[in-house]
Amino acid sequence: MSLPLNCSQLTAEQWTSLLQQAFLVIDTNIIKQAAEYLNKYLRQSNSIISLFSLLTSSPLPEIRQICAVLLRKKIVSHFAKLKDDFKTHLQNELLRLIFSEPVSSTRLAIVNLVSLLARLTIPFGQWKELLVSLFQASQSPQPEIRQLSMHIFESLTENIGSTLQPHFPTLQKLFMQGLCDPSQQIRFSTINAVRSMTEWLEEKDFELAIQMVPKLIETVKFCIEQHIEEEAVVALEVFDEFIEREEMPIITNALGPIFSFILQVADNSNYPIAVREKALLSIQTFFENHEKLASKQEIIKPVINVIFNMMTTEVEENDELQSDEDMLDDIAPQLSAAQALEAIGEILGSKPIIPVAMEIIQNYWTLNSQKHKQAALLGLAVLSESCSGGMSEILQNVILMIYDATKNQNVKIRSTAYLALGHFAKFLQPDIMEHSKSVLPILIQGLEETDAHALMKCCYALEHFCNELEPEDITPYTEALLTRFVKLLKHPNSTRGIQEVVLASIASVASGARQEFLPYVNDIMNLLLTVINQTDEKFAVLRGRATECAGVIAVAIGAQAFQPYLSTITEHAVNGLNTIDSAELRELTYNYFSSISNLVKADFAILLDCVIPKILTTCENEYGSFKEEEQDQADAIIERDDEDCEELPPLNYEIHTSFLDEKAAAVLALDQIACATQQAFLPFLDRSYSVLSNMIGHYYEEIRKNVSGALASLVEVAYAASNLPLWEKGIVNPLPPQLVKLIDEILNSLISTISEDEDSQCALSACDAITRIIINIGPSSIQSHVIGIVKILKLVMQQKVSSQINKDEEGADEGIPEDDEDALGLFNSATECIVSICKVVGPSVAPLLRPSIFPLLCKYAENQLPETFRSIAVGSIGEISLELGAALEDTQNPQFAVHTIKFMELCLLGLTASDSLLRRNASYSLGVLMQNHPSVALLMIEKAFQQFEIMLKSEIDDSVKDNVCGAICRSLSSFTQNPIPILERILPLLVQSLPLKIDFEPNEICYSYLVNVFDICVKNKLLQPITLLITCFSSALIHSKTKEKIISNLVQTLKSLTINITEMQFIFSSLPQDLQNVIRQLN
Repeated sequence: MSLPLNCSQLTAEQWTSLLQQAFLVIDTNIIKQAAEYLNKYLRQSNSIISLFSLLTSSPLPEIRQICAVLLRKKIVSHFAKLKDDFKTHLQNELLRLIFSEPVSSTRLAIVNLVSLLARLTIPFGQWKELLVSLFQASQSPQPEIRQLSMHIFESLTENIGSTLQPHFPTLQKLFMQGLCDPSQQIRFSTINAVRSMTEWLEEKDFELAIQMVPKLIETVKFCIEQHIEEEAVVALEVFDEFIEREEMPIITNALGPIFSFILQVADNSNYPIAVREKALLSIQTFFENHEKLASKQEIIKPVINVIFNMMTTEVEENDELQSDEDMLDDIAPQLSAAQALEAIGEILGSKPIIPVAMEIIQNYWTLNSQKHKQAALLGLAVLSESCSGGMSEILQNVILMIYDATKNQNVKIRSTAYLALGHFAKFLQPDIMEHSKSVLPILIQGLEETDAHALMKCCYALEHFCNELEPEDITPYTEALLTRFVKLLKHPNSTRGIQEVVLASIASVASGARQEFLPYVNDIMNLLLTVINQTDEKFAVLRGRATECAGVIAVAIGAQAFQPYLSTITEHAVNGLNTIDSAELRELTYNYFSSISNLVKADFAILLDCVIPKILTTCENEYGSFKEEEQDQADAIIERDDEDCEELPPLNYEIHTSFLDEKAAAVLALDQIACATQQAFLPFLDRSYSVLSNMIGHYYEEIRKNVSGALASLVEVAYAASNLPLWEKGIVNPLPPQLVKLIDEILNSLISTISEDEDSQCALSACDAITRIIINIGPSSIQSHVIGIVKILKLVMQQKVSSQINKDEEGADEGIPEDDEDALGLFNSATECIVSICKVVGPSVAPLLRPSIFPLLCKYAENQLPETFRSIAVGSIGEISLELGAALEDTQNPQFAVHTIKFMELCLLGLTASDSLLRRNASYSLGVLMQNHPSVALLMIEKAFQQFEIMLKSEIDDSVKDNVCGAICRSLSSFTQNPIPILERILPLLVQSLPLKIDFEPNEICYSYLVNVFDICVKNKLLQPITLLITCFSSALIHSKTKEKIISNLVQTLKSLTINITEMQFIFSSLPQDLQNVIRQLN
């Protein structure tokens, strides 16, 4: 084919032939040759004139359609170069063509071209004739013409709504007319136009918009009742535009009829499920945007009733489940109702939701109906996640309902009961573990279920219970559990889904049992090997689960016990990566390598060359990224210029979630392996940093979260490779320039993540990563960053970083909810980072913290906030005081003790809290403060010891009592006055509480102080306290948790009583005979 270079030299016949060859033939070579010419011509502005001429003159509708499509794709890049008279001609002819084109597909292509051209002209005051023509066409007696006008209005309101805003009064009349049009399609187009236009409206325009609400409701209702399901779902979205608007009186007043209508839609069992689910989503949107209005009981009660009513909808179950996330999939559309309940619970919290939901649940449970009982149990499962605080408070009552359900003859009820138990184990920690002795026998019996769904949910529950059990708690059940699990794995009728969840359950048993798992290791590992040996790709996920399970077992039993299996399993793991193309297998194998690297540490270095390239390839590939779906033929043939992009329609995207999970596991493995192998990882450092840098802003939260930890590990690798001496507190040593550059870039990136990432878990992970760098590298790591780090931590504590700001602020004045796990986790991470700064920088950082951080810690420790937050704040006060010592205060300031006094007062307040962890932390911190600031402690000592005395007499939590003992000894250790008056009162209670029972950290301070007390008592010949102390020391000598250093000190102290000195002999002879014998035995 030979054609001229300039497209303007082509005749109409040549253009027609070229377009036919490019788009209408099936010969690949002809298409390719035609495409080369066509792309060359379309880069010339004259191509617009030629194509438009052909559009207006060709007798072939398919050629006209192709011309319209190509014009739409290329007119943006050439429009400015066109002469004004041609633009006018183009616009006038298009107005004629949209109403005269006889072929619908071609007419639609022209309409799309008109819509695009309108975006290029109308905002600049051009092509005024278009709106006039459209308004005239909207009054046409021909439905097709009215439809065309509304279709263009729909496009214009979506793309240039702000330009059309001055015309809204006229448009509103047009839309009202369209909503009443006899043509169903016109009414539907009108709804879409209203939905698009509403996005652009300001408050002053909403009065006219609200006038359309009754007609909109009527039209949407018509779509639903005519069973036009797809259109009905889309039509319901029009109400979201009203609901999502910020609260303003005019909108609030209109929400009543909108909310009532969507609630009726959601509750109507005669409507299609998809429509009801969309209505539920709109209800969620209402709660998200109008929390204060939605929190009223007259709103909550009917909504919760509708949700539970939808949970009773019966459908067929899916055949197979694959993972925890799929546990609800077999009971959709109950899933939609469950998601709505979960979302509303997370927004409003336990207080308004639990009473309403429990009334319905209890009523449902009394009914002789499988679907109602199942809905009640599902409600309990969902509430355990979204309202965990409130559910923990009533757990004692609801658990009885679950027990009853597991005995029900209906397998669906039993199945949902197992699901609820699994959710309880996952979300109601630690409270649910008090019931583990009752729950585990029930779940072990549940492993005999023959129904696949019930069996999988039973395994799901066991997995989460076993993950939380201590070895002594799970040991009595280990044999029974493993016997049944092995039976299920070997059963010929077990589906792969069941086998996969069984493998996960075996892993959780091993994780809980730890060394108690050793008697079963050989049999279980041999069974895992038979699964891992499967080479058929259909068993790839099962093979991956078995490999992952082996890694969990390895960590549970330790490197030495796992050594006989390590090389074989690892060889199979590497082989699987090389021979089977499965994202799930790679993900699970990376999890295995994460576990093994933690176990063998530096010995993992021999695997780096075969494992790390695979991991980095996964990180680099585009799987799991947005993927463009197949576009029309024109997109496949026509090259796109940069200038074309804005005018192209939005791309359709699909996300491969399995590859996202693979990538997240790869990043986590990179983190763990780099941390384990340290200097040996150095050859992979540069490539790993380059890869991770490109993933910092990844759209998948789990990947972003893992990237932060991996970056911290890379810093550790570079530091280890520098062979620098261990850091010392407060001493800044020079670092190699390349290491400084790496640390600077990574810390800046992590600080930005905390500030800008909208996901709280990602912000938390970045905060933890900074803490890791500080603790592992020392003062030199943050020399130039400490101000920036403290600044961002202050913003976190002020709830001002992006992940906190993006939450609904309506309830900001009401404080932080008790069960806001995200807020609690991020606050805890921030305080740990502050403590780490104090650990490495030392007293010199105090001036920076006093005005910025100390007042915020006081705020969080006050009585108005939930005790969970107070506990973290009070605990961190003690740790900061321990590291800063006397520098906590500015001694040059006349009011230098202001922080210490406030801190002590808050700790005193914490001693009387209902939460045991807060009492424990308050005891510890008060002791540290009084030890470091004895002059200030004199102001508080009487109040403090009165409360300590009460706690030693009545405290039931041994860990709290242990810290009270530590606090007493810390505070008295720096006491300069005569301690005898206080000791006479407190010593008997103190020694009765020793040895420590749970928290052994205060052991050293307790016994070192009591040895000093012993010396004082000997000098003063105080026989009664000496007797008490010798008894106390004797108990400590035989206690398994007493360290050698303490034992040595106590032995020397007791031996001193046998020295041949008159005073000592007098004291020794005055002791009871049994104590004299204890001391003699020491010699």
